[in-house]
Amino acid sequence: MKSKLAKLAAVLLPYRFRIICTFAGLLGGIGGIVLGFLSGFFIDLLILRTNDEKKLQTLFEQSALKNSLIEEPFEGALQICSLSVYLTGNPSFAAKQIRGAFPLFAHIDWETLCRAAFSASIPNIDLVTECLASKLSKCSDTGLLSNVFGLLEAVEFGWDDRNGNKPSAYLSELLQVSCKKTNRASAYRILGVNETDALSVIKSAHRRLVTQYHP
Repeated sequence: MKSKLAKLAAVLLPYRFRIICTFAGLLGGIGGIVLGFLSGFFIDLLILRTNDEKKLQTLFEQSALKNSLIEEPFEGALQICSLSVYLTGNPSFAAKQIRGAFPLFAHIDWETLCRAAFSASIPNIDLVTECLASKLSKCSDTGLLSNVFGLLEAVEFGWDDRNGNKPSAYLSELLQVSCKKTNRASAYRILGVNETDALSVIKSAHRRLVTQYHP
């Protein structure tokens, strides 16, 4: 009996203010019920958002960086790893894309950072993008920003528009800058190869992506 009550409480917990405010609204009739429900809904939403932010902060500051034992090479690097891993679903492939996008930081063990981000299981991709925007808003290096957008464009290759705006579009909106347009360099990054790679390697990478994303 106790276990059933505990399960029920766990199910109802995210909706607690909706329930409380709706019952309180009974005193005011139908209008009170509607107003109570809406008030509870927004309170629950705010609490959920706050909890997600706390969880994200904990993951970034404790779990991911402590596990990797590597310092961020620049502000927002861990968020970039998180987005890349989320979008590709593969820490190794994400690390390769990041390494190609940031040649000045090629010495960084990006794969370890990406694996740390992958193990952290980021709960909210929009929050990660907002965290990244907050970090990059202090950045005056236009080259770095350009590389970030180039990377995101590459790893968003298989993005499903039904999921909403791409992270790069949301980041562009938050920073109030234009997204970098597709160019030759980002095309190679999408394939996960270098311009100097053999034609057979490039064709193989293309076939792999076609197999993965073609309907």
